[in-house]
Amino acid sequence: MSDFPQIWLTGETEYCDFAPAIQWLRAAARCQVIPAGSTPVRGSDFPAAIIFFQPRPGAIRQADVERLHRLAPLARLVIVAGPWCEGELRSGRPPRGVTRVLWHQWHLRLPRELARVANPPRPRTLSQTDFLLGTLPAQVKGCTARGAAAICTDCRESFESLADLCRLVGLRPVWQQRQSLPHDDGPAVVVAQGWQALTDVPRDEAPRPPAILLLDWPRPDDLARAEQLGIRHVLSQPLLVTDLLAALDELLPLQDSSGAAISAA
Repeated sequence: MSDFPQIWLTGETEYCDFAPAIQWLRAAARCQVIPAGSTPVRGSDFPAAIIFFQPRPGAIRQADVERLHRLAPLARLVIVAGPWCEGELRSGRPPRGVTRVLWHQWHLRLPRELARVANPPRPRTLSQTDFLLGTLPAQVKGCTARGAAAICTDCRESFESLADLCRLVGLRPVWQQRQSLPHDDGPAVVVAQGWQALTDVPRDEAPRPPAILLLDWPRPDDLARAEQLGIRHVLSQPLLVTDLLAALDELLPLQDSSGAAISAA
């Protein structure tokens, strides 16, 4: 456990929508909960990251971020925002200089954030694109051994953009409009844009390829329905490139010449 990074957790850490993320963090890092408005006890280790849990717009203020940042200036700053905060970027005043993760994005983004703090400190303004360009391994270039990706969408522009991303990590895109999730004799992975792209989602126990569902505004009932149907990831749109590549990498990890997995995102 001593090799795990030290992380401060603050904000409303008891909020129910944050429970899965906090459970994962407690298993992956040495977590110290800092009650909102309080100061860490003297002698506490400097954290590699400070994670703020924000259930409602305005619950985390810029002053809250800066106060803890002054105490740990090299820590990476992350806000996990709840369902009520999804419009805050348009109509509110979200804190600046932090990485923002929505409540349903934690399972792809928080592992990447912990991977970053294991390396030398990076600027708090490092963008997702900067991180992607610095971590996408050269092994994926020209790799075509990962199989076909069935892209279920009615929009040609969406297909073309998703196809480019699939090719980037060695998948062969196939455009399939309004179809059911196929079984294992078909593509290696399914990427569906919206529930409407799937006319039939089988409920039987026959094996199926892993699926990724893209939704404009994922709600808790969408995640529950997807889990019930065996859909492995639900990603929000507008789509962040690193989220899709991380999901594909988790479902279809690349293998090097020795058979060991390598990360594509």
